[in-house]
Amino acid sequence: MFRKTVSLTLCLSLFILFFSSIILYTCPDGGIADWSSWTCFSLSKGPWEDIHTTNGFLFLITTILHVSINFGSIVSYLKIHTAQKALPFVVSLLACGIVFSGTLCGWHPMSDVLSLNTSIKAKQVERLGRPPYPHPEMHTLKKFCSFMRLDVETVVSGLSGKGLKGSINSSTTLKEIAQANGLSPYDLYRIIIQVSGSTEEQVLNNMTSQPRRNGEGKGKGRSAE
Repeated sequence: MFRKTVSLTLCLSLFILFFSSIILYTCPDGGIADWSSWTCFSLSKGPWEDIHTTNGFLFLITTILHVSINFGSIVSYLKIHTAQKALPFVVSLLACGIVFSGTLCGWHPMSDVLSLNTSIKAKQVERLGRPPYPHPEMHTLKKFCSFMRLDVETVVSGLSGKGLKGSINSSTTLKEIAQANGLSPYDLYRIIIQVSGSTEEQVLNNMTSQPRRNGEGKGKGRSAE
């Protein structure tokens, strides 16, 4: 009974790890995922990371139990009397060593796996959009407009005129407004650009070209929230 339970739990947790690994391998980076409200099977990246972590611990625990139950068999595998019996151990050792060293040294096909991951992430950025700076969705409209060199009163008035639901004022965060209206922060960002009367290119150029005025630094941004 115990042996079967351990074996089945090990297999099921391995399947969940495999499934969550594929999702995390192909999903956008954290900032992009939050900015675009990315989900897979109605779960955002954070819950998938939590599932992957907790099932990793479950897999580790059941692996330890599985090894302890089958310790005698594993020891017998390590008893090398002939070259034929040594082969499985040598192959296993080489496989793990090659993957470990190849990842650090950039050997194929390990480097190809990592390159594919980078390519997938880049395509996600093209499809979902990149935030103008890290995690703007967590900032208030006042702080966001300060960073983007936009007039906050114009933006608040423009958003209210669009008929958006919920509280829309300088102290409301982009995430709160987006969630209240079933939008992603990126969708809301596009509306903000529209109501500001500028293009995205103009806003980004203005953001990077003009020096930050006194009182618009990081510390001031925190107090503005």
